[in-house]
Amino acid sequence: MKYYDDILDKRFSDELYLDLLRCSWDTHNIANRHTFPYGEKGTHLLLGITILDLTTRVFRKDVEDRIVEKFLSLFEHLCKKFNKRLQLKAIDANLQFKGLDGSFHADGADNEEVFILLLCNEILDKESGGQFINETQNSSVDFRHGRIIQFKASDSHKGLAFNTPYLPRISVKFITQKLK
Repeated sequence: MKYYDDILDKRFSDELYLDLLRCSWDTHNIANRHTFPYGEKGTHLLLGITILDLTTRVFRKDVEDRIVEKFLSLFEHLCKKFNKRLQLKAIDANLQFKGLDGSFHADGADNEEVFILLLCNEILDKESGGQFINETQNSSVDFRHGRIIQFKASDSHKGLAFNTPYLPRISVKFITQKLK
């Protein structure tokens, strides 16, 4: 697992954060779905939004094209920056408030990678919470607005909410597959 700071201009990461706050978030987003065929059971519910899912070719009508374009542009930039040959599979976001910690889960297989973008638009200290925990690698990363975390999709991980009431923690997940 690696993490990077100062990849994005603060103004750009602030724009992404504000764009996402204006979106409609699903309250029935089920984490770690395990039933067939509808995936109606999992470990817990969370606030989420699918920005783009290229595996099902189903696109949300309520996410504006300009927002999708911003995230696609960011993905292309990350691939160039890290000299990676990756195929984008999906872009999803989670929204957490105090008391809504995630549970450990994996996002995919060993041949897939994940980039997580942390967004909040607040200046926080370490005591505010919001850490990203990678159980597989027995490591954690402190929350920082605009920080990008990269890891194998098969790594078990979770995000912690802030311990400050009413302060939204947004994480955006890019799920990718390595190209040969």
